[in-house]
Amino acid sequence: MNAPRLRRAIAGLLGILLAPSLLAAPAGTPAGRSLHGVDLAPFVHVEAWDAHLRLAGVQVVDHHYLPFQVVALYVGAEDPDPDLLSSGLVRCRIEIHWRGPALDEAGAAAWWEARFTRAVPDAGARRRLADGLGRFVRTTGAPPRGAVTRLDYDPDAGLTVVSAGGPPARFTGMELVRAILALWLSPGPGRDELLGRTPAAAQ
Repeated sequence: MNAPRLRRAIAGLLGILLAPSLLAAPAGTPAGRSLHGVDLAPFVHVEAWDAHLRLAGVQVVDHHYLPFQVVALYVGAEDPDPDLLSSGLVRCRIEIHWRGPALDEAGAAAWWEARFTRAVPDAGARRRLADGLGRFVRTTGAPPRGAVTRLDYDPDAGLTVVSAGGPPARFTGMELVRAILALWLSPGPGRDELLGRTPAAAQ
């Protein structure tokens, strides 16, 4: 085969291999989501672990009947086990997009306290964890609309929280980490939405 014909054959083969229909995402690949003006990527890369996680599902948290948080769960497993997640045995990222107006310090503390009371109903456990939970509230607060808080959890490295572009804060101790993860991963409709088993209402 002469050189021009060889070049044409190679070009034709590349055209077939790079056809858009063949580059489409394979079946089962998650799509991104858009809720309340927040665009969520189907995958994220966690640099600390050099790992890619996929979007499992999304939950909308209301405050005074208005969207306050759009929360996305990213996991490595295709079908994450909810009990392993809530027990702190699985890597994950919880990404919070703040959609409501910022609360003052007292308002944010009251909001988080109510959330922790529901997620950790044992008053004795909340007393034991008071220092760690207080540090989490101070780290996270209730940033203004458009801010993002990321919770990256690895069973070996612990929990790292970065809120609204602030410095990273690390949280260790399994009981404390489980209490924080329970804010979103305790059994209930919200966890089903985060696992992608019940879709959150899109707007």
